[in-house]
Parts: sequence; C-alpha cells; structure tokens
Amino acid sequence: MDIPIPADPSGMNPSSGDYPRLRLPGGRLFTERANRLRQLAQGHSLGEFLLFSANLADAQQALFDTYPDIPLPDLAFLQRCQEHGMAPLAPAGWALDPSWRPVLARLVAQIQQDPALPPMAQAALRRLAQATAIEAGTKVTAEPGKVTQTETPSLPLAFEDEGDQEDGDQPLTDAALAAPDWTESQARLILDDDITGLDLATAPFIGAALQVHWTRLAAHLTPDQVAPPADKALCPVCGSPPVAAVIRAGVEDAGLRYLHCALCNSQWHRVRAECSQCGNDRDLGYYYMEGRQDDPVSAEACPACQGYLKICRLDKDHLAEPLADDLASLTLDLLLGEEGFARAGLNLLLWQGTETAEGGQSRFQEMI
Repeated sequence: MDIPIPADPSGMNPSSGDYPRLRLPGGRLFTERANRLRQLAQGHSLGEFLLFSANLADAQQALFDTYPDIPLPDLAFLQRCQEHGMAPLAPAGWALDPSWRPVLARLVAQIQQDPALPPMAQAALRRLAQATAIEAGTKVTAEPGKVTQTETPSLPLAFEDEGDQEDGDQPLTDAALAAPDWTESQARLILDDDITGLDLATAPFIGAALQVHWTRLAAHLTPDQVAPPADKALCPVCGSPPVAAVIRAGVEDAGLRYLHCALCNSQWHRVRAECSQCGNDRDLGYYYMEGRQDDPVSAEACPACQGYLKICRLDKDHLAEPLADDLASLTLDLLLGEEGFARAGLNLLLWQGTETAEGGQSRFQEMI
C-alpha cells in the first residue's frame, strides 16, 4: 500500500505542548539536500565534488519518489521492538529487501549520464554497472578502469588525478565483480561500518541506494511505533550512528538538539548538556574554523571519549543540512584530528581510516 508521506512528520501532538522526541524523514529530503549542496559549492575549494554530490542527491530523490512498495515489519514485531527498546529497522534484524538491487542499477545508470563525471568516477560506475548486470543475469560491455584509493584527506577519491595514485593501489578485479552477491556483500560491509574488503570507489553509490531504501522505510513508520533508543547515541529507528547533530529553530523545538541518522535520515532528540556519544557532561569543547564563529557548523568534542560530532545550527542558517554541511566542512575534521579527537559521525560518502602509528592523527578515506 502506498502511504502518503507528510512534508515534516515530526511526531508531535500540537495540543500537548510537548516537543517531538523523534522526527521521521520528510518526502523532499533529498531535494533539500541537493539544493544545499549547490549553495555550498559556490566558491568552495571542493565545488566540483559538492556539485557531484548534489546530482547524486537528485538521483536519490527521483528513486525515492518512485520506489516500489516495501513491506514494513508486522505489528507483532514492532510491539516486541517497543517492549525491548530495539530499533525496528536495524539492518541486523531486518532483512535487506531485494528491491534495493534494481534501484541501485537505476541509480548507477542515472549518474552515468552526468557529462561532468571525472574519469575515476566513470570507471567506478562502469564496474558497478557490470556487477549489478551480472547479478541480474544480463550482460554489459564495461570498459575496464582502474579503481584505486587514496589516503589524502584533502580531495575526494574520484577527483584525484590518476597520476597521483600510489603504485601499490589495487584495482577491483573482474573475478571479484563476478562473485555471487558482490553488491550484497558490499552493502553489508557498509551497514556494518566495516571498511575491511570494502571497495571505496563504488561504496558511495551503494550507500546512496541503501539510504533511499531505509529512508523510504522510515518515512512509512509513525513515531509512536518506535521506542526511545536503548543507546542514545544510535538511531532508534534503524540503530545506525548519526552523521551530525542539528540545533533546530522551529516554533516547537527551538534550541533543541537532534541527532541526524546517517542511514534512514530520522532525527532523534538528545539533550545538549552532555556528549552525544558517551553522555559525559564535563569540559565539552566546541570548535569552529578560525574567524568563522558565525558559521552554522561547529564540532562538539568530548575529553572523556575523545570523540567529536559536528553540529548544524538552523538558528544561524535555516538551510543548513547535516550531510551536505558535513561534506563542505572537511577542514574542521582535519582540525579536530590534529587535536587528537576521533570522528564519531558516519557519512556514507566519507569513511574514517585507522589512526596513524605516530601522532595519532585521524585520516579519512573519501569515497567519491
């Protein structure tokens, strides 16, 4: 059954005076993200990357609008999740419906039409198109391309010059692509936040399809079907970590902090007086870029767990969007890494590598 999706399903009872503890994703989320990315791209040093990400968000919106019906958990399952404080759409307990695979193929086909794609992105998409075609039992002609990875945090992968790649980088082989359920295994690595064996060049596109799938599922729930999270640092809908926090500026939620889910795009309330990850309420630090305290993006760093999470303040810019503003503020990540803090937020277009043996600075694998 096709259930209408409201523009802002906050789960609030207007007559009660209560603030919404859970905000489920709205129907125009990906369009709003694309618009923000294009705004941020103007004059930005990573403008091409942000524009590419905007085109990806546009493709996600088109798929979201035409996504096939997906059966939700039955009422008995939802009731058990409520009784035990479990996320009803957690990937570990909720099987990945096969409908996501043709959606991934459609996403790849749409992004391949972008005339401004850099060569390495083209190569990654050709290989992903080959993998999805093999799994669907069809044949494609895919020009071989070398898919590599880089450790520099300053430029996204597919925007590097091929001549800058390290000699030891390994291409994704045709044998790996032909393995049964290759995209399914890659999806599982993404859902488990595990970069071991993950193909970093194709991962953002797989992650984008998974985002559409879980956002569609979450949008068809109601807030009263979701129990408060047992772990306040994880999404009560799907159990995933946040990409960033949001300080809202609406009539009913002005000044309240919500964490924004990296996977299903739900937002859940988290009090501001404590670390969003470990609950510590002492000596929290707030970091901005030098001379830019009026920017809507900052980072909250915790001395107890040594983690940090970015914060998007809608009271400073009502168009700020967690994933988009996270991508546009990578310099802030470098600053926090130099201070010895580890990134707590998960962005499906950014993956944090291991710490270096000397100095402990965090580094990033950027997957587009």
